[in-house]
Amino acid sequence: MNRRTLLAALGCAGALAGCAAPLAPDAREREKRRDVDSPPPAPPASVPLGYTHLRPDGNRFVDSFGSLPETDPVDVALDARPEWVVGVPREEGVLLGVVTSEDAEAVSVGGREAETADVDLGPARGPPLLVGGSDPRFAPALGSPTTHPVPTTGGWASVTTEGRVRLPGGTNADVDALPDARIVSAAGRLYVLAGRTNAYAHGVLGDELEARSVAVLDPAGGVETTLEPPSGVIEGIAPIVADVDDDGEREVVVTVSDAERGARLVALSESGETLAGPPVGSGFRWRHQLAVAPFGPDGDVEIAAVKTPHVGGTAEFYRADGDALRLVAERRGYSTHAIGSRNLDGAVAGDLDGDGRVELLVPDDSWRELAGLRRVDEGGVEEPWRLPLGGRLTTNLCAVSGERGVVVAAGFDQTLRVWPT
Repeated sequence: MNRRTLLAALGCAGALAGCAAPLAPDAREREKRRDVDSPPPAPPASVPLGYTHLRPDGNRFVDSFGSLPETDPVDVALDARPEWVVGVPREEGVLLGVVTSEDAEAVSVGGREAETADVDLGPARGPPLLVGGSDPRFAPALGSPTTHPVPTTGGWASVTTEGRVRLPGGTNADVDALPDARIVSAAGRLYVLAGRTNAYAHGVLGDELEARSVAVLDPAGGVETTLEPPSGVIEGIAPIVADVDDDGEREVVVTVSDAERGARLVALSESGETLAGPPVGSGFRWRHQLAVAPFGPDGDVEIAAVKTPHVGGTAEFYRADGDALRLVAERRGYSTHAIGSRNLDGAVAGDLDGDGRVELLVPDDSWRELAGLRRVDEGGVEEPWRLPLGGRLTTNLCAVSGERGVVVAAGFDQTLRVWPT
C-alpha cells in the first residue's frame, strides 16, 4: 500500500492525579440540572465537528496536505488571551472557534485571509467541541465542566462529575469515569478512562485523579467491556483508538505510570493482548502520547510521543514489534504540555508541507516556535522547518482539513496566528 493510500485509509477510519475538591452547592445544582434537563438533539453524522484532539478517535492526525513552510501566517487580534482553538470546514473556507480567558470569538479563514467573524458560537468553556453546519455552535454544556459531551448514535454522551457516563435516552453507565475524561469514539463504540484512583499522586494533568481502566461502551446499551493494563494507572485524559500493529483491528493506546518505573506507552486490545513500550525508568516522569500515523520512512505506522515534556522533552517514535512497542527514533528539545494543564493537545500530525510524508508538529522547549519533525532512515528524526509564533503558545494546536488543504492555527498573547492554505 503506498503512503497516500495509507493516509487516506487512516483518515477514513477516524473522519493536566487525592480526590478532586467537592463542588460548591450552586455548582452541584448546575451539574444536576445539566444531567436532568433534556439535551438538544445531536447533529447528524454529516455535520463536521471540531475537536481539540482533531478526530473522534482521539488521534491527533489530519488526513490532508498542507504547505506550512511556504505559507505566510495571518495574525488575528483578539479581545483576550486565547486558551483553546477548534475549527470546522465550510464551503468558503474554515471557521475557527476560539475560547479566550473572557469569552469566545469566531475567526473566518478564506483563501489567504483570516479575520474575526460575526458568528455567535454560544457559551464557551474549555475544552470545546465545535459543531459545524449552517448554524455553527459549541457543543451544549452537559455533565462535567472540565470536559465536553460528544454526539453519538441517538444523541449526546457526557461524563458527569460523579463518574457516570450519561448515554442517549437517559441511560447511565456507572464506570467511575474521570471528571475530566474526554470521550472518544470509533466504529460505533465509546471509550472513556474509568475506575478513578488517587494511588499515583503525580498530579501534573490538572488534578491527582488517574484511571485504572478504559471502559468500552455501546451508546445504546452501556458497558461492553473494560480494558485494564496489567499494572500501574492510566495517566491521561483520553485514549487513542487506532490500529498500531497493522492487523486490521484497533488498539487502545494509553500512557501507564507507576511510582517505580514512571510512564510507558501501552496498546490494549479487546482480545486481551497488550503491547508495551519501555518505561521512563523512574517514578513521576510522564510520557505524552500524541498520534498514530504512517511516520516511518517507508510509511510504516508508528506512535509519536514526547517523553518528560516538563523537564527536557524528547520526541519519540514507537513501532509495534511482536508483543512490544519498540522505540525506533528520538530527538530532544520539544515540549507539548505545561504542568497542571488539562490541555493535552499540543501536537498535530499530517503531511503538513505537501511532500507526501507525515510530519509531527510540536512546540519547541521555549513554546515560541513550532517544529516540524520527520522520520528518516537509520532510526533518525530530522527537523526540516520551523514556524515562529510571535509569542509564547497559550492554546492547543489546531488543524482543519479545508477545501484547499490543511489550515493550522495557534494562539499567543491576544493573538490567533493562522497558517491558511
